[in-house]
Amino acid sequence: MEPEAKRVPAEPPRRALYEEIADRLEAAILGDTANVDRKLPSEPYLARSFGVSRPVIREALNILKDRGLVASRQGAPTVIADETAENFRRSAHRVVRRSGVTPEQIFEVRNALELLGVQLLAEKADPADVETLRDCNRKLRDCGDDPAACAAFDLEFHRAVTRLSGNPLLAALYEAFAALLQPLIVRCITPETHRAGITDHERILSDVARRDPGAAIEHMRGHLLLSVRNFELHADVNAAAELALDLPRG
Repeated sequence: MEPEAKRVPAEPPRRALYEEIADRLEAAILGDTANVDRKLPSEPYLARSFGVSRPVIREALNILKDRGLVASRQGAPTVIADETAENFRRSAHRVVRRSGVTPEQIFEVRNALELLGVQLLAEKADPADVETLRDCNRKLRDCGDDPAACAAFDLEFHRAVTRLSGNPLLAALYEAFAALLQPLIVRCITPETHRAGITDHERILSDVARRDPGAAIEHMRGHLLLSVRNFELHADVNAAAELALDLPRG
């Protein structure tokens, strides 16, 4: 009987050269935190640097665009993008489209993000932070009766809370969720909910100005609960079930 032949493990498929170059460029981009909006070297320069042809560089740059690391327009140079918020936005939209995420689940995540955001902000807020929130609420008060404008200015207040929290990851996550929230909020804007939102914002703003995290969390929790109740009361249930149709393509 012949001895059993030993199985030789298959070698992993060799990666394309443009993929390796894309990885090296990504590592260089991510290694410099102050490089947003900086122009990348030209295609001819990169081709000479890597010892490859321009089409190979072009394929590598396409991969970086898909990863949200660079951006370019026709006739303009390729620049390094602020990829964090955009990548979160795209990922969140894919989850909503593919996983049957409900409006209620979006509100649950919003609750977690905003309660943390207002706590962090209230612990360290300075007069400039307070004035930023006050300006957001002033714009909400003066925006009129257009539901889309009201929703946009309402969300700008909440964006400011997370942006000023001092945690850039929290701010990026919230930016992704803001695009999911806006179509929900638009559907339940009424003159009454508009006025109630302004009043709630004033309470939260006052808590932040006093650096009172406990009160800020409680007032934010009540405000978000009211938002959910308004959605349940005023939103078109059938339209809400088709939420994904309102989302920007990511």
